[in-house]
Amino acid sequence: MLEYKNILVPHAGTKTGDIALEKAIDIAKECNGKITILNVVESLTIPLDLISDVEQKEKINELTYTSRSFKKIIFKKMEKHVLRCKREKVDAVTKITHGNPDEEILRFYNDNPVDLIVMAKKRDSDQKTFLKLGSNTRKILECVTCPILIVGNKKE
Repeated sequence: MLEYKNILVPHAGTKTGDIALEKAIDIAKECNGKITILNVVESLTIPLDLISDVEQKEKINELTYTSRSFKKIIFKKMEKHVLRCKREKVDAVTKITHGNPDEEILRFYNDNPVDLIVMAKKRDSDQKTFLKLGSNTRKILECVTCPILIVGNKKE
């Protein structure tokens, strides 16, 4: 049997992400593995011409504050997933980063030991083809060497 000691679960707070986490919990229980739940908050792109106006700067500051508040909400939600893992006797932590999801997932993968990635596919599709995967999933598949389990949106 393969041993997956360090399991990465990129989780965007979706129902499919919850299903991926459930699969990761099952695998971690079998392998005595640890799960890292990674949530990436995408950064807002603000056009530079908006920054010259004082009123616009205030709006940008408000958006930044909202982003911080949003991060706290996400952290609480991800911590509930950590507690779910612990109830199942699986060691788990959550990590929240800012940026482009595929880049942040790859950064975590490159900076930490990862034996398995369990992630949700983004797009819903009746066709089961590689081309119907989201661009983030495709990029992760192309750039990592560890096994990846891609979970669909329906429990099987």
